[in-house]
Amino acid sequence: MAQYTLIDSVTPLNINGTYRDFQYYVAPGGTTTTTTPLTTTTTTTSESVADDDLIKRQTLTETGFAGIEGADWDAIESIADEGGGNWRVGVRDAHWVIDCTIDGTGFAGAENINWMNVEEHSL
Repeated sequence: MAQYTLIDSVTPLNINGTYRDFQYYVAPGGTTTTTTPLTTTTTTTSESVADDDLIKRQTLTETGFAGIEGADWDAIESIADEGGGNWRVGVRDAHWVIDCTIDGTGFAGAENINWMNVEEHSL
């Protein structure tokens, strides 16, 4: 049985570790501003990261992802979007997998036609 988590720029996948936390995050591209009743947060995405790229990052301090890149957290991997703009991370056939959509049919369609596997690790 396969199990997946869909990831986008609003809902990242957080993996809490003993010493470090990891996060899969979809880059929104450009500058985004989020306002809540108590705070306003502006995030500028690096020019080398395109819209909808999947970013894997890790914490370096207890401040974590709320802190400053390079001091409190680091981006450790970037996977380019293949055009569909949707990502999922999960377990399939005893493998940790990362999949990306290719077109609008997406994950409802066929592998290598509508979506593709971009990374796989044996468990």
